[in-house]
Amino acid sequence: MEAPSSASKIEIKQYLLLRAIFSVELAPAFISACTKSEKIVSKEIWSKSETFLRGLGSWKTYLASITGSPLQEGTFTLVRYYQQLSNETRSDDPSEEDLMSKVKFSPRPVRRTHNPFASRPEPETPTRSTRLRDQESSPSDLTTGFGNLNFMTPSTAGGPNELESVSPISADMAANYKAIEDEQIVNTALVLFLNAVTLHYTNISSEWTLYRRPFTVENVNQEKVYEARVDGLLRSKHARDKVQALIEVKPYILQDNTRMQEAAQMAAWIAAHPPVSYNQHPAREHRRLLVSQNRHQIFVNVASFRGEYAKYIRGESETTNSFLRMTEYGPFDVTDRDHMKYLGIAMLAFSLQGGLL
Repeated sequence: MEAPSSASKIEIKQYLLLRAIFSVELAPAFISACTKSEKIVSKEIWSKSETFLRGLGSWKTYLASITGSPLQEGTFTLVRYYQQLSNETRSDDPSEEDLMSKVKFSPRPVRRTHNPFASRPEPETPTRSTRLRDQESSPSDLTTGFGNLNFMTPSTAGGPNELESVSPISADMAANYKAIEDEQIVNTALVLFLNAVTLHYTNISSEWTLYRRPFTVENVNQEKVYEARVDGLLRSKHARDKVQALIEVKPYILQDNTRMQEAAQMAAWIAAHPPVSYNQHPAREHRRLLVSQNRHQIFVNVASFRGEYAKYIRGESETTNSFLRMTEYGPFDVTDRDHMKYLGIAMLAFSLQGGLL
C-alpha cells in the first residue's frame, strides 16, 4: 500500500485495497433481519430485550418525551438532552481535515514483501487498477470517487408496520443540515443512549464505553500499515480486551467518505483481533457490528466476512475473491419515537448477546 499524501487521510486507492463492499438497507429491513431470522440475534434474546424495556418506566417516559411530552427526571433525561443537541445547527461546515483524522497511514516501508498491505512492484502491463493508482487523489476527491462506486439500493423488505422508513439524506438535501458544533456532543448522545438501555438490566456481562481505542494493521514484518481509532466500544466487563462492537460518530450527515473510514476501522479490528478459527476454517462466515451516529441519525452496520478475508487483511494471503461486506441499516432518527423504540430493543439485545451471532 502506498504512503498517503497526508498521514491522517485515507485515499480511494487505499480504500480499494480494503476490498470492502457496502450495501444500504432502510430501518425496517434491520428489524426484519432481527426478528425473522437468527443470523444476527437470537429470538430468545430479542424477546428478553423487548420484554425488559416494555416494563421499564424510564424507557416509557423517554419514548413519550420524543413525541412532545415534558422531559421528566430519570435515566434517559441526559440522553434526550444530548439527542436534542445533536439535532441543532451551526453556521460552519466541518473541515476536510476532520473527515479522515481517525485513520492514520504510516509512510511506505522501503522493504518490499508479498503482503498486499505493503509496497509491491507494479505490473509491467497497465491494468485498470494500476491506472487508478497512478491518478492523483486528495480528500476532496473522495466524494467524486464514491460517485463511481455502485452502492446497492435500499430494499423494500418490511419490518414492523409502525416503523416507517426514513431514507438517508441525499447530498443535495444535506446542505440544509449543517454540522453541529462538536463531534463529542454526538458521541455523548449515542453512548449515553446505549448505556441507558442496558443500565438497569442486572447481570449483564457487556458494557458500552467512550474509550477511543486504536486498532493497528501490520504487515508480515510487523510494520504498521495504518492505525484506526474508534469513538467507543461494546466490550466484555470481565475481559476488557474482548471487543464486541465499534462506535463511530460524526457531527454531520452521513457522507460517502465516512463509509471509507468505517470500512478501515472494521478491517483494522479484524486484523488486530481475527476470529479464533480463521486459519483452520477460511470459508466460515463471521459477522461484526459497528454502530454509528451521524448528526441526529443512527446507523447499524453489520460486517460479514470469511476467514480468508482475515488472512488477507493480516497480510497472510493474496486472495482475490474475499471481501468485507458492510450492510448499513438505517437511518434511525433520534426524533422518531418508533425508530428509537426498536433501536433500543436491538441495542439491548446485542449487549446481552455480546455482539452479533
